[in-house]
Amino acid sequence: MQYAIDQRSSTTPATRVINFGVAGPHSDLIAAKVLAIKDVGMALVAPAGDGNTTDTTNAFPGADPNTAFRVMATDVTDCRAWFSNFSPSTTASQYNIAAPGWNIYSTLPRAGFGAKSGTQMASAVVAGSAALVWGQQPTTTVSWLISRMTSASAKSIKCGFAATARRVDVRKAITLSTETTIIGQLLDPFTGREPTGPTATTYIRLKSGTTQLAYSYTNNGGYYGIGSLAAGSDRNLTGDRTGYINTMLRFPITITTGIVAGPYLDALPRARPMGMPRSSSTGRISSR
Repeated sequence: MQYAIDQRSSTTPATRVINFGVAGPHSDLIAAKVLAIKDVGMALVAPAGDGNTTDTTNAFPGADPNTAFRVMATDVTDCRAWFSNFSPSTTASQYNIAAPGWNIYSTLPRAGFGAKSGTQMASAVVAGSAALVWGQQPTTTVSWLISRMTSASAKSIKCGFAATARRVDVRKAITLSTETTIIGQLLDPFTGREPTGPTATTYIRLKSGTTQLAYSYTNNGGYYGIGSLAAGSDRNLTGDRTGYINTMLRFPITITTGIVAGPYLDALPRARPMGMPRSSSTGRISSR
């Protein structure tokens, strides 16, 4: 931590965000370094810890009020990840932000990659988001950054938390956008992964009846985004790809100007050579 303070001006631009992915018992030495980081105007990001508790005994520096971002973890349903420490109902600001921390694709020892879960994964998401947001407004302070990322631009969530929490929304934090957008991920229900194969494109289409209003295609992770949508009701979302059953994903969809709908998780059923197609599960995950 001291090294990060000492070396902050050795980079161009200067380093201003520190991700300290450790949670443990209180330490006077660490508490002093947390305060030193705050005093030099840097933003410290730390995990809340993975004890599934409001107890802070083993949750420092994430439970230190001088830590700029004290990060809880969410899962794919936009609820608290079952292991994540969380704020008690009487002290909602004990941890001040949440981020995805379940099955996050990460580096592993010996040059490997794989899915990892933990509030440490969530703190890395917040640290990267903080750097992006602060980079748009470099003359502002840590206080501005905290307010920007944990108030108006953050998604208010309650599921699994004792007190209403704020989930990071980096896109909105950067732009404070009121753009109406549908975002989501399309998966193969047989494998639980994105539709496979590089030769065919997977399309997501928003329609009014049979009239296409907008479309997007998924990336290699199955994610998509359809933006700049006009308000309207009775919209439907479809998915299509060669080798799959082109199908309705969701209906009806009501779009209200300034309200972002999503994220969603959908399954695009695969075609079979004979017999009836295996049914797919389609479910709304959450709204933001």
